[in-house]
Amino acid sequence: MMRGVIGTHLKAYLWSAALVVAFCCSASAADQGRIASQIEAAVQEQSFPREVLGVVDNLIEHDAFLAPRNRMAGFDALFKAPSALPDTFPALVGQTLADTGLDRAQWMQALQTTAEMPQAEANCPVGLDALADWYVDALTPVAAGLGDVWQRCQGVPGGCLLDDGKAVDPTDETRLRLLFDRLGQASVDRAIRPLSMSFLSIHQRLTICLRQIPASHVASGKANRRATPLGDVVIGTLGPDVYAMDDIFLVIDPGGNDRYGLTPPQPSAMQTIIDLGGDDTYQGSNLAVLSAAAILDMAGQDRYESPGSGQAAALGGMALLVDASGDDLYTAGVFAQGAAAFGVAALIDAQGRDGFELIAMGQGYGATQGVGVLWDLGGNDTYKAEGLPGAEASVGGQSWAQGVGRGLRTGHGGGTGLLLDDAGDDLYSAKLFAQGSGYYYGVGMLHDVRGDDRYDARRYAQGAGTHMALGLLRDEAGNDAYSASIGVSQGMGLDTAIGVLHDVAGDDTYVAGALAQGASTANGIGMALDLGGADRFELGEKGWGQGHTLRRLPGTAFLIGAEASDRFVLGGVETAFSPLPRSGPHGLMAPYSDTSSRHDCPSDRPAAGVIDALAHVSTTELLSYSAPRYGAGDKAVAAYFALAAGLPQKLGAYISAVPNRDFAMNFSLREVVRCWLPDADDAGREQVRQVLSDSLNQSAPSSRPWLAGTLLPFIPGTLEQHRAAIESLSNHPACSARAMGLDFAGSIKPTPPSMPVWLKQILEGAQSNPCWRLQAAISALQRKYGHEAVVPHGMPDFSRP
Repeated sequence: MMRGVIGTHLKAYLWSAALVVAFCCSASAADQGRIASQIEAAVQEQSFPREVLGVVDNLIEHDAFLAPRNRMAGFDALFKAPSALPDTFPALVGQTLADTGLDRAQWMQALQTTAEMPQAEANCPVGLDALADWYVDALTPVAAGLGDVWQRCQGVPGGCLLDDGKAVDPTDETRLRLLFDRLGQASVDRAIRPLSMSFLSIHQRLTICLRQIPASHVASGKANRRATPLGDVVIGTLGPDVYAMDDIFLVIDPGGNDRYGLTPPQPSAMQTIIDLGGDDTYQGSNLAVLSAAAILDMAGQDRYESPGSGQAAALGGMALLVDASGDDLYTAGVFAQGAAAFGVAALIDAQGRDGFELIAMGQGYGATQGVGVLWDLGGNDTYKAEGLPGAEASVGGQSWAQGVGRGLRTGHGGGTGLLLDDAGDDLYSAKLFAQGSGYYYGVGMLHDVRGDDRYDARRYAQGAGTHMALGLLRDEAGNDAYSASIGVSQGMGLDTAIGVLHDVAGDDTYVAGALAQGASTANGIGMALDLGGADRFELGEKGWGQGHTLRRLPGTAFLIGAEASDRFVLGGVETAFSPLPRSGPHGLMAPYSDTSSRHDCPSDRPAAGVIDALAHVSTTELLSYSAPRYGAGDKAVAAYFALAAGLPQKLGAYISAVPNRDFAMNFSLREVVRCWLPDADDAGREQVRQVLSDSLNQSAPSSRPWLAGTLLPFIPGTLEQHRAAIESLSNHPACSARAMGLDFAGSIKPTPPSMPVWLKQILEGAQSNPCWRLQAAISALQRKYGHEAVVPHGMPDFSRP
């Protein structure tokens, strides 16, 4: 009997990664080495030391206080050699597939679309009933493993699942955080990953066997239903059957245009559909929550319709959808089409002109501790992700699709999302966060192997990393068109993140708003690489190799491979560059820096009745839309004055009301207090100072040092009062807090004639800290007092001549 082996095999991983490099990469080994050399030469051209590429790695390792819970294993290693990322990307794709149990070569053999059948699989069962018996036997160890996972959950207070009886809503971040906390406590991801290796291996070998079943055995099978240790098995007919899946473990249907009513399998259970032919319709959700779900459809023009989640979606479980042939249409709501958290989900479509449509969170989407894969082997396909309504709906809504790894900032790190398309002229359409996009300790990848493709998005897309994340898009061949109407895309690294867009060959066009085509902000690294063809680059502003300085450290950006003969349009005006810097048209510009991250404070107070109407609205809700952070609309301004009316007495309660690690809400609170301070009396300001200082001395969320560190310098006071605040920040374990304390010390007016003894002691105590942000703050303070700046603890000198 075939039986998957539960476990991981390093040799198999390395072999698979090497195979992917050989299979899909058009560049030779020498060419790949040349790419890394070009990036490093561009760094030298920009007058930076080579170590500037290590800024992201250093900040992630040393500046990110309280790393997120449920952080992806091996995440930090991806940032050790940024210049090698374009070369190693295909191997990273192969590693991702291998880690989930998807052996790329074997699946291609099982699903090959040529007339040649796959090599005969030993021990394939004969007949549909025998196939069912074999399948039950093969999956029995996996079922036992799922039972063990469920038992793990019983050891978590309240169990892994939320106990209010409500269905899981992937858009409800508050409930997701609670759910992820429980799944993490039970180490569900560690238990699921080896199970998925076996689960997917079994179905790969099953797919080969399904292609070998003689037609006579299919036609001679008799319809029946029987019980097995894993649940009821149903053998269908060659006619148009209708199935309700709520109490069925396995359906094997020999043919006909069938209709399936899908329901999620119960926790620790499994549900599988094997359909051998016909134009079939699958309706409903088979979301695998602490369970496993699989669909194998071998032929026909099929429709998959899920108003909510499904179509290979797993939450603490495993999910697989394989469609072997036909022009198929997939439509879904949210969290679908290769989407996973604390589990593994894969949608594999072998051939045909297919359409993949959803609202958000799918098409290769990995949330916390999840790996989500959408792999299409051929055909001219269309991928659409409309985007969620919400705060950013005016610019398109958040898609979170088409190769996205996403975390929940700032509590739970992201997973891995991969969209792999092997062939065809494809259309990728999305809004925000899409097409090779990583967010908050997530890794998002889109790999298109060949075809003339079109990529349409608005922002945070097409090789974009945001907040300690990695986003990569690689297109191997074809004349391609990339559009990001707002920008922050196309090889863009935002806030200690890395974004890479790599187009290997073809005559390509790139259109973007701002911060694109090799751009970075807040110490990120952005790389756009186009290594051949006659190309056109159109940019609104900021990009083409220009980086951004923050935290007294540089961020770098590159547009590699562009030639002076390419066409460049900046702000609507065609521009020539000769000679063209190897780091891009703007590569020799000094990294720009922002002068302020503040918003204009509201001045016109709304009518009293408008504010009074908010009396029963919670603090967290008010902060979620308050001015000035969220604009100057009537609702935002009313929220601001409602919150300001409670200052300073309620500041402590406001801080406590902010969800743990919620940076956006802390930023909103910072802006409310900052706007209130200028009109406050001395007693009110002193009360704010005391509350902020007390918050630093408590065991507090990671965002509170930032809140105190950015507000305390706004409060006038004596040198002794400032010293107390600076010492509180300097004693905090977070590098960011300590650096902000030194920045505060450098902003004191008037500047003392010489460095106070207490400040020298703070500097001496920080000299050996490996955090470059803190070392940069030390050097700046030394220069302010006329001392020769020392670059301690191995920090490179990033000053440019």
